[in-house]
Amino acid sequence: MTDGNTDAAIISELAKMIGAIGTIDFGNKLDGFVASLADYDMTAICAFSKEKKPIMLHDGNYGKGKKFIWDDFLNSTYLVDIVYQGAIAEPRPGLYRLNDLAPTEFFARDSHSGAVHPCISADSGSLAEEIVFYVSLSCGAEAAYSVMRNTDKSIFNDSEFSRLKYYEQVICNAMERNWESLEIDEPGKTNNTWSGDTNVIELGLETFATETLTRRERMVVGYLLQGHSVIDTARELSIAPGTVKNHKKNIYLKLAISSLSELFSLFIRHISNSDNKHQSSDIKSTT
Repeated sequence: MTDGNTDAAIISELAKMIGAIGTIDFGNKLDGFVASLADYDMTAICAFSKEKKPIMLHDGNYGKGKKFIWDDFLNSTYLVDIVYQGAIAEPRPGLYRLNDLAPTEFFARDSHSGAVHPCISADSGSLAEEIVFYVSLSCGAEAAYSVMRNTDKSIFNDSEFSRLKYYEQVICNAMERNWESLEIDEPGKTNNTWSGDTNVIELGLETFATETLTRRERMVVGYLLQGHSVIDTARELSIAPGTVKNHKKNIYLKLAISSLSELFSLFIRHISNSDNKHQSSDIKSTT
């Protein structure tokens, strides 16, 4: 798979990563090991839970990301992020290409901006590619390790992806061991979240533009927010694609918008201002 010199470098970085388990330097050493397998520009590790807001376990943006975007992500915009949706849908330990997890039109040109999906955008609005390692932690949260390339580079080729896949179990096991002391607290006063096990997007849609949109239009909004195509939405709602297009046209008209980006912004603003419907909770690390 690699030559002798490359093998030696990989083993060296692997040893550093293993040696850093349980220390504050683990994230950096994990990045170093992954860099010996494939080139990348940014990384991030977040812990996700259905009932709690996420926390960032490791920020590997190396000055390329914008702090306010990540702040917005951790407070509200994660709700329409495909990595978050993949994490809470079902346990899926292992390595995935983001395109394999996303609905048909999740990466449509006008669907997302950097303010909505920081893992897609640091500045330009899209990455060449993002891949993600999912790890189920003992506390019940799901950790997602995103490895990203900017638009001036190509996607991870088959050889690079296979190399990362070869060490998938090693990386996932190391992450699980490093954050085995992560705890999900009982509700407190640090972060706000929707109460109980209620799906946040569904609850947000129940109260979004209720004086303007019909219930069916809000259902269409829900599918559009999650990147589903007109055809997929029609199939899910058992209606004709033309009907979905008409709903979409009426939604834009009623909300005085002209793009999915504007729809995302309106919805995120809505759920961000709904603190009176939230309860407090927190995830903390005892490491």
